[in-house]
Amino acid sequence: MPPFDDVNARRALSLAIDRRAIFAAAGGANAVRSTCHIIPPSLPGYRPACPSSGPDVAAARRLVARSGTLGERVTLWTGEGQEAVAPLLKRALHSLGYRTKVRWLSFNRYYASVGDSTRRAQVGLQSWAADYPATSTFLGLFTCRSFVPRSGDNQNFSQFCDRGADDLMRRANALQTTDPRAADVLWARAERRVLSAAPAIPLVNLLTTDLVSTRVRNDQYHPQWGLLLDQVSVR
Repeated sequence: MPPFDDVNARRALSLAIDRRAIFAAAGGANAVRSTCHIIPPSLPGYRPACPSSGPDVAAARRLVARSGTLGERVTLWTGEGQEAVAPLLKRALHSLGYRTKVRWLSFNRYYASVGDSTRRAQVGLQSWAADYPATSTFLGLFTCRSFVPRSGDNQNFSQFCDRGADDLMRRANALQTTDPRAADVLWARAERRVLSAAPAIPLVNLLTTDLVSTRVRNDQYHPQWGLLLDQVSVR
């Protein structure tokens, strides 16, 4: 929705966010890792390089000027569990010259509302977890077919659709089992294409910590299921 139907406005917000502050507000080193990627570490297509985490408000304001959206009204939608991060995003929006207010909803109402295209949400927060440890679990949220119009079940909040990115993902999926190296390259290309359009601004990867006794042996962590209890033994 305007003003974020303009790629310059989306890129401006990405530049204006104070990622160090987001990192601290989200719990710091024991809870999160800063990221600029949709694909999380350890999955095919992930590339660790990210630019400086400091905001560049001057460059961001130039993009806002280019978009012609300076001074527009923006509602930042936020839900339960996002209280620490939302004020920092509101600050970033203010720094760009947008007249910003926050709309807070309970957890269930938030996701059902922001995903519904009839509610015309301009900008909001979203988090993802792997229902299956595959790159498609994450990038698949930005395919054309993932957008479900007029539905609270829609997970493609930004309504993003790029046939070129879809084609790269389709080819990567087809090669994943037979040529994983080629698939890895295609996943990375697909992610770069999505990120260049900035339908979402990745901020952090969540960490999971398990506390175990010194008597525990063979504790193994699975990216989907967490601690594998059937592998654990106790001395």
